[in-house]
Amino acid sequence: MANIFQQGRKKGLDLRPGWRVVALFGCEIVVLRLEMRAELKSVPSEAGTTTIYVTHDQTEAMGLADRIAVLHAGRIQQIGAPAEVYAFPATTFVGGFVGSPPMNFLTLPVENGSVRLGALALKSPTGSEGQIVLGVRPEDLEPTVAAEDSQGT
Repeated sequence: MANIFQQGRKKGLDLRPGWRVVALFGCEIVVLRLEMRAELKSVPSEAGTTTIYVTHDQTEAMGLADRIAVLHAGRIQQIGAPAEVYAFPATTFVGGFVGSPPMNFLTLPVENGSVRLGALALKSPTGSEGQIVLGVRPEDLEPTVAAEDSQGT
């Protein structure tokens, strides 16, 4: 990390070796910020310590952490590995907050234990009547051309 501290001093930043907390900087020093992220990820394991890192930047959280906790209104919404939280959000807040672009949500009726979205029919995870909220990430969708019906229209 000495190289990062030297670069920081060149940029007029007062970074001191041995600090336990290191602040990451804004857009004006993007390259330094990316280098610091890479080095910060290795510091806790090299030091043999557990580190709690607090950030509002989900890119930093997803890139630096082995496990993340997503808080909303002072309450923990979900704790898990970044990939797990991204793929299986526990709440609509987590699904909408983690990822860019955020998850899309569709409220769908449950009829006879199934949920229909166009021609797609899925068994309801709740198994009951009412409504469910289906979360879909944009990268999980693929555009297709509609097939012609049997009469060629």
